[in-house]
Amino acid sequence: MTAAAAAAASKESKPEDFSGYLKVSQKLPTKSDLAKVANLPILDSKGEATPFSSLWTSQRTMIIFIRHFFCGSQKQNCQEYLRTLCEAMSPADLDAVSPRINLVVIGCGSPELIDFYRQESNCTFPLYTDPDREIFKLLGMTRTKSPGNRPKYQQRSLFSISIESILQGLGRGRNALKGGDFWQVGGEFLVEDGECLWAHRMATTRDHSEIPEIRKIVGLDGGVTPIRKRSTVVDGMKRRWSRQASESTHSSTRKRSNSPPTEKIPEAIQPRDSGVEVDTRA
Repeated sequence: MTAAAAAAASKESKPEDFSGYLKVSQKLPTKSDLAKVANLPILDSKGEATPFSSLWTSQRTMIIFIRHFFCGSQKQNCQEYLRTLCEAMSPADLDAVSPRINLVVIGCGSPELIDFYRQESNCTFPLYTDPDREIFKLLGMTRTKSPGNRPKYQQRSLFSISIESILQGLGRGRNALKGGDFWQVGGEFLVEDGECLWAHRMATTRDHSEIPEIRKIVGLDGGVTPIRKRSTVVDGMKRRWSRQASESTHSSTRKRSNSPPTEKIPEAIQPRDSGVEVDTRA
């Protein structure tokens, strides 16, 4: 390997700002951004692909992007996050929210490990994976191994989490290296019909949104879910019709107020009812 190739490989495996707290943009993905990822595949536990857009077309969905499937070692704890999240809310809780909201989890490891991850994290929500990390990249999620500050959702010590994750990896045999990119971090996105209503990207390996914030965003605990900006062709037509009707009404009012009094036609020359419709207009 040449020096240039080695430098390029090092840059890919160790991002320039990997040693510190990343400055991550929290700007909402645009409709154009979502259109770019709409047809990208996500895989279920059987390896069957479905378009990413199937998660949010004609529905509102909170999408949680996690780290690798052994995330629990080396100060990384997405499994702990999902355990706490699923204890704090259930699919039945979200079914009762109006408008109804779904919650989906997406990792970056092999689909063969989804069932294992579901069992280890006690996840009660649908689980998929984006092993190529294309959706992660296009939605602005980054790579780092900085642990950051300890979050409230972390209920156990880093030591116990690390030991558990190491044992998990060793116990997976040939799948030990299929958990996904250890540098990749995720985030949370609330999406409806091709529009992102709320987003948070992780800046460290433990920077998931806290559980109380997620509960409020999805409409639990008295929270109000973000409102979608409905600017459609039909809405525009309705506004134009309303404006035209208002202008027509004002115009008619002005004409009536400016018109001379209508002269009454003498009864003697009123047309008789002959069964034929007669136009009596001047």
